[in-house]
Amino acid sequence: MDSEPLIPDRTCGECTVCCVVLAIDHEEIQKDAGIRCPHANKCCRIYARRPTPCREFVCAWRAIPGLDDDWRPDRSGVLLYPDSCEVGGKTVPALTIHLLHDPETTLANPSLLAFVAHQVREDRRLYLGRLGYPGFRHLRAQLNSPQMLAAAHRGTAEVRAILEQAWTFLSNQPHPQHTLSHRGNHVRSADEVRTSPSDGISAG
Repeated sequence: MDSEPLIPDRTCGECTVCCVVLAIDHEEIQKDAGIRCPHANKCCRIYARRPTPCREFVCAWRAIPGLDDDWRPDRSGVLLYPDSCEVGGKTVPALTIHLLHDPETTLANPSLLAFVAHQVREDRRLYLGRLGYPGFRHLRAQLNSPQMLAAAHRGTAEVRAILEQAWTFLSNQPHPQHTLSHRGNHVRSADEVRTSPSDGISAG
């Protein structure tokens, strides 16, 4: 998403979702997935001097014009994460949808279903992700398939059914372990390891 212009006046505000759910493995800062960065409370306390990976990361909500304020991750329960994939031997941009709360409720959201259908019809690479726990990587399932494309043209009910199938598939897969490769700036929160990768994130 670095190449996408940011939407004016659309800022993180009090949203600290990326400060909790994502793993960061960089020489300036190391953080396991599902661990709240100690610098993040209602906002980032070191925002003006935040580390490079935090400065460079932009969630898709801040760059996609069609998403209104209700799509801010802490409000929607959805983190749209800039990603990439291999297509024909080339790396191309992709987008991963991470669900932060109850998947049954989130996957029934008409706005999410319409967004997925539109992205698939436009042949934009799209994944459904399942966040990792501390020490484990997240999983993702590609949503661009002939079945999903046909569903996107017919209606959101079929799109929802395929999303639910993808979520069930991800739920039955083991998360690969993740060992941080950098050392020296491993941040820890006061409560250390959480029981859920999205624990402590509110929505609504």
